[in-house]
Amino acid sequence: MITSVHVPLLVSLLLAGISPVLAARLSPARAAVALVAASAAAAAASTAWALMFLAVTLGLVTPLLSARVAAHGGWFIDSIPAVLAAALVSGLGAGTVRVVAVLRRRRRVTRELHALCETCGVGREELVVAPIAHPHAFAVPARFGRVESTGGRILVTVGMLRALDAAERRALLAHERAHLICRHHRQRAIVEFAAALNPLLIPARSAVGYLVERAADEHAATTIGDRRVAAYALATAAIAGASPAGTHRGIPPDAALGYSRFGVARRVAALHAAPLPERRLPPMLLIALATVTAAETLHTAHNLAAFSVAEFGQTLVAGF
Repeated sequence: MITSVHVPLLVSLLLAGISPVLAARLSPARAAVALVAASAAAAAASTAWALMFLAVTLGLVTPLLSARVAAHGGWFIDSIPAVLAAALVSGLGAGTVRVVAVLRRRRRVTRELHALCETCGVGREELVVAPIAHPHAFAVPARFGRVESTGGRILVTVGMLRALDAAERRALLAHERAHLICRHHRQRAIVEFAAALNPLLIPARSAVGYLVERAADEHAATTIGDRRVAAYALATAAIAGASPAGTHRGIPPDAALGYSRFGVARRVAALHAAPLPERRLPPMLLIALATVTAAETLHTAHNLAAFSVAEFGQTLVAGF
């Protein structure tokens, strides 16, 4: 099968265009998984092509080698314009810097939330209440290598507990517990790295951030058995969090998986409506398209690497 350099670009543009549609019309949990998988595949494909183009620019790929790759089911080029080559080098460098920045930010936020849990918590209980006036709630994933029943701890501030009544608190805890059980932090991490490598996937990153919150909302509504209470809890938390009263001291300003973030108005409206149907075909088609794109790109890269090693070996033998 012939792989074109334009396919990863077209898949990335497709994901950017349909991400908002999937977020609005499909079951949130299924749509989030599909977008995460497709974004990872598209980012891998686009990065692989950028690296192969860079190899052409640096003269590591000869016309003969390009022809051999094409003859074995791949697709390649012999040369690229200097302007495109410079853009590719700049894009690869910028993507690497963005990935490192995302990794450092996520590690810093997780480390600060764990430190706050250790300061305010007693033992290894799931719920940790922080003596902070401003309303906040977070799902804090377990540290690497630690085994916990729900995969982490729930950090809630005193201000958040005061803003909610008993039923709304149950909805809040069920929401945060869903983040831990479903490992939503991993889904968001994957799509954030994908968007860092390929900025065309930024809409997919935003859609996944919204979808994992919607999935947790649905889990909370199902757990407590009342969609209206779940909606009231979310709306109350958002209104309390928007108040200028209180302080953010002790809470990382860009902490992930905040309860009252990511399209609160749309989420409240969705909880007041009936749950979306579980459609399997669109997510499966999306995953299949992105997987085929990544597989063909990696196949071409494998052929390029194999033939490069063979050509290098032949050169050494000829030299002796």
